[in-house]
This record gives sequence, structure tokens and C-alpha cells, in this order.
Amino acid sequence: MDLVRVFEKGLKSKKLVGRGDHILLAVSGGVDSMVLLDCFHRVEKKFGLALGVVHLNHGLRGAESDQDEEFVAQLVREKGYSIYVKRVDVGAYCRENRLSWQDGAHRLRRAFFMEVLRKEGYHKLATGHHADDQAETILIHLLKGTGLQGLKGMAFCDPPLIRPLLGLSRDEIIRYANQRGLVFREDSSNRERKYLRNRIRLDLFPFLKSQFNPQVIEALNRTAIVLNECQQLVDHYARRAWDKTVRSVKKDEIILDNNKFLHYFNILKFQILTRAYIHVHGQPNGPSFLQCEGIFRLSEQGGTGQTISLGGGVRVLKNRDELVVFKKSTPFFPQDVVMGEKKSFLGGKFSFLAEPVARGEVHFDGNPWVEYVDADRVHPPLWLRGWRPGDRFVPLGFKVSKKLSDFFVNSKVSLSQKDRIPLLESRGRIVWVCGHRLSEEFKITEETQRVLRLKLEIRT
Repeated sequence: MDLVRVFEKGLKSKKLVGRGDHILLAVSGGVDSMVLLDCFHRVEKKFGLALGVVHLNHGLRGAESDQDEEFVAQLVREKGYSIYVKRVDVGAYCRENRLSWQDGAHRLRRAFFMEVLRKEGYHKLATGHHADDQAETILIHLLKGTGLQGLKGMAFCDPPLIRPLLGLSRDEIIRYANQRGLVFREDSSNRERKYLRNRIRLDLFPFLKSQFNPQVIEALNRTAIVLNECQQLVDHYARRAWDKTVRSVKKDEIILDNNKFLHYFNILKFQILTRAYIHVHGQPNGPSFLQCEGIFRLSEQGGTGQTISLGGGVRVLKNRDELVVFKKSTPFFPQDVVMGEKKSFLGGKFSFLAEPVARGEVHFDGNPWVEYVDADRVHPPLWLRGWRPGDRFVPLGFKVSKKLSDFFVNSKVSLSQKDRIPLLESRGRIVWVCGHRLSEEFKITEETQRVLRLKLEIRT
């Protein structure tokens, strides 16, 4: 088999690259990535490509990791390509984030590769994943429990990621490397059976080939192709279901119409929840099967105010006829307010200004983030804080105090929203539920001599 011809045909038929594309190659120094580099080197002029190489030194194998870095850097410079290298402490990162080293290494790799891709202006990131990797990935997902998303495995093209070797077996890649006389590094950790992927490659696949199906790698890859088609079909209907179900989308909150959500098959509900979770959490992994089952029960049987935690600060709230997927916000720790001084807090997300103005400057224009109060009724110290159980105030237009929690319920403010609402407090009394209601006790009257303008600005 002419592997380069197969490689070139795959680039064209699967539309992995376009003429003039800048392609960043992920090269570890192993045989897969060295074949990837060699194949792209042989076709770059034909496709008019500009190539660069990225390498992450995980530092997990000491001198061996450093030798991998030196080997790749020297070879790439000999070919005249740009190379981008970074050293990381995977162990420290995994301990800090409570991750397995494989998961942590994967996250650090992806973050670095994507950073280089964006900063250096590359169009695609090419990796050396092949058919054996695909089969291993599918079996790992199957053993851990998964749905279509896991069983479909990896795609040839997952922009900006491309996997041109995915249709080739490890044996074909090694045979090509030997024929071409390619030098490559061998990762000693690939022989350690403490890792599940290694046990599947070293023990399970040989057993399956000898006892059940010599073509098990090919069979699993064919299955992945079929299930990939199924996933595309599900994605099509999930997008339509999303458009019909979503009521509002904010950076850290998505509100779903629960009545419409209820009518879909669970597989579409799962897709909707996964998309919502990824949006508010900012990470590529969605909720687990068991978590989704809990949300299904909440949707069908739960009462208003009930919630389910999905981890990472993400919760799902049943709020009347809505399901609210939200990320619990950073609490409003007490922030002191100095008259006439604009103050920013929470990383610049909010700023607040309390300043004296003349009566003639008072304009009620419907802006919920601006209020005017009687300055003689407001006394330092002034604080901005979040709500607390037991809070009471006299809403504008009322004569008696009311529990703030009841005010939120009557105003249809959900649990996910009220944690984000700051309160202005003067000597322990609530002056303003920012953006919602002024206190009757601090309003401007005909007797008001001095006016204080309150202004909250929110950077979205």
C-alpha cells in the first residue's frame, strides 16, 4: 500500500485541508506523529500548505521527556519549520485539580495547542490518531458506560482539529516508518499496565483477536463510522429541539421551557442538557447519564425550587414551568461604598457610584440600574452585599416591611438570579435591591433637601 497516496486521497475526499492552509502539527516524537510529519512534509507543496509544529513537554518521565523535546526540536528545525514548545508540571496540575494524570495531560495539551493555533494564525491542528487509537477509545468509553457521543469515537475532522491518519492501523504506520527509515522515540509509559488504555492495547486486543475476531480493530472502526452518522442525525433533531425549548440564553444561565422539554425522547433531552451544561460551565464534558436521569425526574415530578447539582458549580433548578441551568455566581462579599467614589469589584464585572446631584438632575428614565435617594436618610457606612435569609425591607409603594425572599418570589426572581442581585445597605437597612426596587424609607419626597444618585454598572 502506498501510504502517502492514501494520506493524500484522505485529505482531499474528507476535505481536511484547503489550498494555502496553515497547518499546526502536534508532534510528540512517537512513531504516529513522526509519520504524520513526514506525510505532510511530502505533500505540502502540492497542497500549498504552510506547516508548523507544536510539542508539549509533560515532564512526567524526567530526562526521557527532555530528550523527546530535544529530538523533535532538532528534526523540525532541520526541515525549516517553526516549532512551539512548552514545559508543564502535569503532576502539580493534576493534584491541584484532582484529575488523573492522563486527563490532566490531555487538558494541558489541548489548551496549549489551541493557544498556539490562535496566536500564530494557523487554520488547523493535525494529530496522529489512528485506527487502533479509535478502537481503544471506543472500548474505554464502552467499559465506563457511554452513549452515542462516546461510541462514535473520534472524527476525521472536528474543526479546527483534523486526524488524517485515523483510517490507518498502527501496523501500517509502523511499516511505513520502517520503509522510510524514520527515526522516532518510544514512550516507556506506553508499556505500563496501570493505565487502562495500555491494558486494552497490550492485553485485551490480542485476546479478542485470537479468540473472537482477528479484525476487531476494523470492526470497531466501521461501527464508529455508522454511529457517527447516527450522532449527526441526533444532532440535527437536537438543534431543532434546542431552538424550540430554550427561552433565554445568558453567559451563566440558560432557561428551558419544561413543558416542551418533557415531550422529547430522552436522547434529545440529553443533548439539550449537555449543550446547556457546556455553555454555562465552559468545559467540553457534559453531565453524566445518572445526573441526566435525575434531571429527567426533576423535570417530570419535581416541585418549584428543587435543584440538582451537576458539579463545577452548575445546578439545574425547577422553577414553575421552567428548567434553569445555571452556574452559581461568585457571592457579593460585602463591598464598602465611598460617597463620590466609583468603585469596581468582582474583577471589574461591576462598578458602583453614589454621588450627590442637584434636584434638577433627577431624571427617572426607566433605567433599573439608576436610582435617586434622600441623601439625609442615607448614612455611612454603606455596603454592597448579597441577599441573606431573613433580610427584610419596605418595597417602594408599601407601608410595611416584607421578607426579601417573598419579594423575590412575587417578582418571579429565580434562585439562580437572586444570588446575582446586589443590595445596598445603610447601617443594616436595605436601601436598594439593585435593579429591582428601592426602599420606601429612602425615597425622594417634597421635603428632600439633598439627593444622592446611585448607579450600578454591569460589564457583560
